[in-house]
Amino acid sequence: MASIILTVSWAAEKSIQLNLFEAIQIPLLQLQELIKKRHITFRPGDILFTRTGFTEAYDVLIEAGQVALSQRLTASFSGVELSEATFRSLWESQFAVVAGDSSSFEFVLYEWLLAGQGMSIGEIHSLFVNSMPLKVPGGVASPPNAVDIF
Repeated sequence: MASIILTVSWAAEKSIQLNLFEAIQIPLLQLQELIKKRHITFRPGDILFTRTGFTEAYDVLIEAGQVALSQRLTASFSGVELSEATFRSLWESQFAVVAGDSSSFEFVLYEWLLAGQGMSIGEIHSLFVNSMPLKVPGGVASPPNAVDIF
């Protein structure tokens, strides 16, 4: 299972400024560059993870800052570019799930990905994903047995 992780270190390496609490879009071209540079190939059913550092930035806010963010009228945070090209790329890659540490997938892409394409969405999580074959005694093949640990 391949995945992309757009890390904070990648953004720093490319001098990309991420103001995580503003509506700044991560261009699809930058994701495609990351894919190419890291020699990542996708297969149908893979999971796309993006990590901007949102949860870490949120966790260090004082309580008043966290409350102010929760009371915003719109969920305008940093995330993957919102464009037809992005939607097509996600669809053509045949991801089973897209997930990120920001709310951008959930609030901004919800109806396009989940309702429109049937693609599961994960957001604002810090997790460990492990997948190992399901033990089937005498079996010659086995379905994946994914486990997420939060």
